[in-house]
Amino acid sequence: MVKPAPGLPIGDQPEEWLKRAVIFGEARGEDNFTKLCILWVVHNRMMEHNTTWKQEILKPWAFSSFNHDDPNSAKLLIGYVAEPAAWSACDAVAELFVHTSDPTGGSDHYYREDMDPPPKWGRGHPDWKERFVTGKMVFGKCP
Repeated sequence: MVKPAPGLPIGDQPEEWLKRAVIFGEARGEDNFTKLCILWVVHNRMMEHNTTWKQEILKPWAFSSFNHDDPNSAKLLIGYVAEPAAWSACDAVAELFVHTSDPTGGSDHYYREDMDPPPKWGRGHPDWKERFVTGKMVFGKCP
């Protein structure tokens, strides 16, 4: 199981931990398929922007669970202790990622279907290209 490096802040954690943390922070209550889709969104953004896992995951406002004012941000470094079953599932999905192909149809964004209001770039935006809904998440391409 990948755990955070002791004493390091989130921004200095290794990429393998960040992959698990983004799943944990964004979708720990979702099924494993949805968790996998979260990593594919990060990957697709990396390909679009020619960046690394770390750069995409830590990009300001890209993934809400990493925003300082988000209640999930305080849980990231302690997730493996506070919610070991959820962290283990995220760890397993991250391990399997390299053995999968993109199930998201190139999605580079997602959001919870029950967001009120929904993001301006999602459903209703003329350039939003919705791919699918799984669990409580809507996946698609954003302008």
